[in-house]
Amino acid sequence: MTAPTPVVRAVMLERACEVADCDRPIKARGLCSTHYHRWWRTGTPEGVVERRTEHGECTVDGCTNVDAGPHGYCAMHVTRVRRHGDPDARFAPAPKPGVLNPRWNEEGLGYSGAHQRVYRAKGKASAHSCIDCGDRAAHWSYDLLDPDERVGDEGRYSIDPEHYVARCVSCHSAFDRANGAVS
Repeated sequence: MTAPTPVVRAVMLERACEVADCDRPIKARGLCSTHYHRWWRTGTPEGVVERRTEHGECTVDGCTNVDAGPHGYCAMHVTRVRRHGDPDARFAPAPKPGVLNPRWNEEGLGYSGAHQRVYRAKGKASAHSCIDCGDRAAHWSYDLLDPDERVGDEGRYSIDPEHYVARCVSCHSAFDRANGAVS
């Protein structure tokens, strides 16, 4: 689609909106910007969007939320209809990482999961001092003392958070080099 020539554009700007008592220049469909947007939202250029002044209760059985819109649902039930097509749809939240998550079983817990478990149990390593030099720690380091030690692609690890100590980067690297561990 090509832009109107300057002559056609000048003629369009000279014409006024088709709505009675409106002398603004037309934007589209023979209407000014205001009346065009009203037509686009409501279907008629004179249409004014009516604002609700009364708040009713949600029409879903057992729901006492107020501020139901013209559809009869509160915000929570409108969201359920939009997402799932049913105002009564309920889904259990996704399990979060942690001990209560059924997927955090002892057999399937890997290197990354073990480190997440340490973080959950002890917090950030940077909130602790390095066990070797006393500087601010940066990593949780496996102490290599767990009798039930595991070995993965990333190296040796433990699923017990008690076998991790806080170390700074240089002490962590030195400890791993001295013990042949990869962390």
